[in-house]
Amino acid sequence: MIEHLSGLPRDASTMLDVGCGDGAVGAAMMERCGGLTVTGIEVQEFPETQIPIRLYDGTRIPFPDASFDIVTATDVLHHTADMRVILREMARVSRKWVIIKDHTVYGLPSRLWISAIDFVTNVPFGIPCEYNYPTLDEWHAHFEAVGLRIASQEFLDIGPGSRFHPIFKLEVA
Repeated sequence: MIEHLSGLPRDASTMLDVGCGDGAVGAAMMERCGGLTVTGIEVQEFPETQIPIRLYDGTRIPFPDASFDIVTATDVLHHTADMRVILREMARVSRKWVIIKDHTVYGLPSRLWISAIDFVTNVPFGIPCEYNYPTLDEWHAHFEAVGLRIASQEFLDIGPGSRFHPIFKLEVA
């Protein structure tokens, strides 16, 4: 994921990481992209964090319009009941780019597979699962509905399950 994010526009100086966990991705981005300042928001507290993190309610991002050059969410939106709410907020606080890495499904077998992995990697840590995995067409409809335009779409190269892990680079309209 860091490889994909570090190819972001060089003129970007601020990034918001939505659902950042302990801030590991943001910290790696700041190390890799000199001059980038990363802030995180999260719905739960972490005892130690690697970047400045603000708690929020999971729906309203606590920053003014156009506060960041880039807004990212990595494996977060499938934890929301209505991802358009947070996508709309991400578009609102971004000046130019929204980058999403999440999951997509291609029928029941992939939904069951991703759900099982999601359960095992989240529920034991108190992270609730909504199991909200759109198809690619549904992702595209979500982006269009909130005014985001797809600039690029690729898949994280993680072996046989790669097609389940899209990365969308979206322009704010």
